[in-house]
Amino acid sequence: MDRKGKTACEQAFKMYEQDKTMAAIGELIPFDDPKLPILHHVAKHAPHVLNDFGSRYPSATYFRDCEGRTLLQATLASGNKTFIDNAMFFLEMSDAQVREIDPGNDLYPFIDAASGETCDLSAVYSLLRRNPALAHRNKPKRRRKPKKE
Repeated sequence: MDRKGKTACEQAFKMYEQDKTMAAIGELIPFDDPKLPILHHVAKHAPHVLNDFGSRYPSATYFRDCEGRTLLQATLASGNKTFIDNAMFFLEMSDAQVREIDPGNDLYPFIDAASGETCDLSAVYSLLRRNPALAHRNKPKRRRKPKKE
C-alpha cells in the first residue's frame, strides 16, 4: 500500500484501466489454472474488487490459503464484511460453516465477527442464533460439592 492506503492493484486499475490490468495479471497468474489462493488475498487486501477477480478465477474459490482457511473464513477474518452491508454473506453460510473453527485463528465465525476493529454484533447474533450450543462448548462443567455427613 502506498501512503494514501491504495494497493498496487487499485493504482493499476486507475492508470491502465481494469481490463488491461486484469489481462496483465492473467498472464502472470493464469485464469484457467491458478495455483494459489488469489481470492483469499484479494478478500483481505482489496475486497471491493473481489467480484472482478472471482469472475476470472472461479476455481480459486475452493482453495485453502497457507493457514488452511477457506475463502469464506479468510473473508470473515479480514473484517471487511458487516451484517448491515452484507447480510446475505452471513445468512447463506451453511450449518457446517457456522460450526467450523477457522484454522488461522482458532475461532468460530461468531467470535471472529466479534473480534477485531469492527465488532459486528448483528453478525454475532445471527451466527450464534444458528447454533447457540457453540457459546457453551468450552464452558467448564459444574462440580458437585460433596455432601457433608
